[in-house]
Amino acid sequence: MKIIDASVICKWYIPEDGTPEALALLEDFICKVERFAAPDLVLYELASALRHNKNIGLAKVESALENFVSLGIEIVAPNVALIKKAAQTAFAHNITVYDAVYVALAESLGCDFITADKKLHRKLSSLSFVKSL
Repeated sequence: MKIIDASVICKWYIPEDGTPEALALLEDFICKVERFAAPDLVLYELASALRHNKNIGLAKVESALENFVSLGIEIVAPNVALIKKAAQTAFAHNITVYDAVYVALAESLGCDFITADKKLHRKLSSLSFVKSL
């Protein structure tokens, strides 16, 4: 199991730096080599990131969301303990609670967190389970 964030998932729908690596991860998931999970926040972040791309319209956003959900990646609803851990992580590493939820989820499940956000990865470099795409 690996936790992936919207910065990775967006690359499945928008060609940009890192898209080949992100698509390789998707292929691993489709071939059942790897399992992925993400907090439910990922749906909002994916929709927002796609919406703010000047080359993508509403139909593409809706299609991408439907496709993402159809993949069957485990979407995890938060609980108070997870949000408290995220808040602790956010303060400790000077990141948003939104980003920290992914970290807290990975830590609670004992798995790696993969992000394509280089700034976030730098801030979390002391955590061995946080990996850069």
